[in-house]
Amino acid sequence: MKRGEYKIENRIKSIAIGSFDGMHTAHQKVVEVVDAIVIIERNTGYLTPGYKRSCYTNKICCFYFFDVISTLSPEAFVAKLKEDFPHLERIVVGYDFAFGKAKAGNAQTLAKLFDKEVMVIEEIMIEGISVHSRTIKALLRKGELAMANRLLGRKYRLEGDIVTGQGLGKKALVPTLNLKVAHYQLPLEGVYATRTKVGGEWFASVSFLGHRVTTDGSYAVETHLLETTVEITEGESMVEFSAFLRENRKFDSLEALKAQIEEDIKQAKHSLASTDSFEETNLC
Repeated sequence: MKRGEYKIENRIKSIAIGSFDGMHTAHQKVVEVVDAIVIIERNTGYLTPGYKRSCYTNKICCFYFFDVISTLSPEAFVAKLKEDFPHLERIVVGYDFAFGKAKAGNAQTLAKLFDKEVMVIEEIMIEGISVHSRTIKALLRKGELAMANRLLGRKYRLEGDIVTGQGLGKKALVPTLNLKVAHYQLPLEGVYATRTKVGGEWFASVSFLGHRVTTDGSYAVETHLLETTVEITEGESMVEFSAFLRENRKFDSLEALKAQIEEDIKQAKHSLASTDSFEETNLC
């Protein structure tokens, strides 16, 4: 070893393997008994994209990129784990875990190839629904926010960059922050009672996402802060979805749209006031 260089030895003894998109209630059950998480990164639409998964766990997060490992046989994959984690004693996976080229391996295969402990977490159900990321995404697309949040074990959130909007809201309707959102699974088009984080502070809000069919027809994610005004035109913002209020629809005039927005604001205030007190769940 050259002067000035140093090496940190990997002493991790237990890992959980999976995509962990969402870090939902079933994922939390898997990771609670390990030192670290091996995340298979696919770079597709997410409930929690990229490193954001680490915001919902205090465990070490290690990333394997799917494009790199997808051609490995089950034997080669296990050999890689042993090389990367030389002190590995336990691997924890879900009951439906599959790995290796063409998903040739499963939990049983892993138990045969790995000469130490393999723990399999059985299927977790909530109100008769199996907890899966794909199920949560489907619920969000249908606007079934309450059940999606139930399976997540927290309220759904997405993040975006604040961008300049069409300017119509502040002049003729209500002022909004417009967000450019990428990588996240977007819920059903419509209006939601939300909380919005701006400049490190959370505010009660009502948010719209969808095509602005009454005005320019473009897709937008907009959030209106309730009972406060924040003059910010750039930076990042986070929106937490508390309740689904209504689906997106076209109005005959801006006056009719404004009247509906005022009703949306009343409903959002009532919904947020009737929920439990807000708690920060993001560790980042």
